[in-house]
Amino acid sequence: MADAIDEFEKEAGCVPILHPEELKPQGHYNHGYSDTINRKSHVDDYSTWDIVKATQYGIYERCRELVEAGYDVRQPDKENVTLLHWAAINNRLDLVKYYISKGAVVDQLGGDLNSTPLHWATRQGHLSMVVQLMKYGADPSLIDGEGCSCVHLAAQFGHTSIVAYLIAKGQDVDMMDQNGMTPLMWAAYRTHSVDPTRLLLTFNVSVNLGDKYHKNTALHWAVLAGNTTVISLLLESCANVDAQNIKGETPLDLAKQRKNVWMINHLQEARQAKGYDSPSYLKRLKMDKEFRQKVMLGTPFVVIWLVGFIADLDIDSWLIKGIMYAAVWLAVQFLSKSFFDHSMHSALPLGIYLATKFWMYITWFYWFWNDLPFVTIHLPFLLNSLALFYNFGKSWKSDPGIIKASEEQKKKTIVELAETGSLDLSIFCSTCLIRKPIRSKHCAVCNRCIAKFDHHCPWVGNCVAKNLLLTSKDSTSNLRKHLLRKHPRVMVTQAATSRLMESNDSSKPQLKQATLTTTSAITQRKVNSLVFDYIVSEVQPFSIVEKSTFRNLVEGLSGGKSPVCRKTIMAQMEENFKRMKLTAVEVLQHIEHVCTTADIWTAHHRSFIGITCHWIEPDTLECKSAALACERVRGRHTHDVIAAKISQVHAEYQIQGKV
Repeated sequence: MADAIDEFEKEAGCVPILHPEELKPQGHYNHGYSDTINRKSHVDDYSTWDIVKATQYGIYERCRELVEAGYDVRQPDKENVTLLHWAAINNRLDLVKYYISKGAVVDQLGGDLNSTPLHWATRQGHLSMVVQLMKYGADPSLIDGEGCSCVHLAAQFGHTSIVAYLIAKGQDVDMMDQNGMTPLMWAAYRTHSVDPTRLLLTFNVSVNLGDKYHKNTALHWAVLAGNTTVISLLLESCANVDAQNIKGETPLDLAKQRKNVWMINHLQEARQAKGYDSPSYLKRLKMDKEFRQKVMLGTPFVVIWLVGFIADLDIDSWLIKGIMYAAVWLAVQFLSKSFFDHSMHSALPLGIYLATKFWMYITWFYWFWNDLPFVTIHLPFLLNSLALFYNFGKSWKSDPGIIKASEEQKKKTIVELAETGSLDLSIFCSTCLIRKPIRSKHCAVCNRCIAKFDHHCPWVGNCVAKNLLLTSKDSTSNLRKHLLRKHPRVMVTQAATSRLMESNDSSKPQLKQATLTTTSAITQRKVNSLVFDYIVSEVQPFSIVEKSTFRNLVEGLSGGKSPVCRKTIMAQMEENFKRMKLTAVEVLQHIEHVCTTADIWTAHHRSFIGITCHWIEPDTLECKSAALACERVRGRHTHDVIAAKISQVHAEYQIQGKV
């Protein structure tokens, strides 16, 4: 087994990646560049660079100059690497497009690993480059010198977005490389995180396949790597814990060889749950999930009864009663350690709620039924009880707003997000394979994405979200009464909005045939406004207005009107910022309390902080938000630096005492 481990411990060969901010050579290549040369000096004298170096740094003008002078874009350098490889690994989208237009071969093999540019882009996790190369016909199923295709490389290096895109574009989720390894096996062996393993499992990957040479399943490889995160996922997906490799070893045997107590215990429990071993009667009960659920739900019923029973005993000695209460506490501790699992946080509150109602009704009918009048007491009590259980049942079993999608829709969503540059795990759920709408979230308890998610309520065993937060116009709930009494303007606004939506409902038939109307010629001011809005909303660089393709597009659509220059639009941006800041300060002056959130990130070796303010409008009860700052952070991310920056922004908007 040591030989097998050594064989696969060899890291996949890496090619150098050179960024504009960093000239230090990487991997086994050494281009002899000085570490002390900064970015500015490179930009000043790039006219002397050769085409390989210019490609690595994305100097488009220099590359075009050399190609136009006669350089063959298909010619590899001394390391057998083409310009397309260098552009791909450094994510130079414009250069890739240019080189392919000049005849570069999109699937050209090169480098020590005999890889294509698509392989290089995949290793570095450049999703946008993968998308562009595949649009130009790159084949993701080609294998490199190590026998891996792109989906295997993406799984090895933990590039979940690329794995999702390749599978959505038709790559087999169970594709084997030359060593018989599937993407799931590589993810289990190399990636010590939830994804991309969770993503692959969602695509219904075969968890019990064995590789070609060792017959190791994904669970074997996870144990060899000590990957506890993936082991838990595979066991939850019913991986075969008794599968044997070519040497007759099970995952449990490998765990024992590595003397990992956690893996041994979990694999033994999984074996016992499947009936491979003969555990004791108590262990069988512990492993029975249905029985554990019944214990968690039933414990509150027994405990509440025992508390009342002991208190009602005709015993004068409170010492004896104290001992009995201590015995009850010890029994609960035993049950919690033996039968309570991670679902306790949702099952136990529900059991407490049901037990409370159960013993309340037992007490009512046993003690009060014969002593109270039916019409004035019992009848209202019974009617309220019916309403209570009706609402509880609706809250328990209603759909809170589950976001659903077919398999075809999921793959289509992945492709659309990837090709628009927005396949980000912050807006894409790798478990449900859907785009998460605003305010939606994947509920860890329900294991599904919920629209307008608020929280998972353990007292009703369901999520409080879109479909469980609404109050209809005919509702007599306390929420509607409160709104009518305290916030009548909210109800008026809601009614007006409903009428407006009904009047604008496009699904209703049109009573008159629509006619085409002509508009007057677009003005230069309108063109400037539209260009400005586009740059702001799409977060585009100011330099886009200087690109000939963009200027041609604007002129063609506007009838000859040219977009403003870069200097003008930067001045307009500054002016608009000052005006919006004054407006925000004026609005926040009338708000009594606000909440601010901050986020810090690093990009291109620079640190930034973003601060957003949230408040509730007192008249409409609408939640409002405004971005207060997106600024550079100098120095380290220490608490004093962060606090000073946040305090500075609070002072600028005069909200220090309102947060």
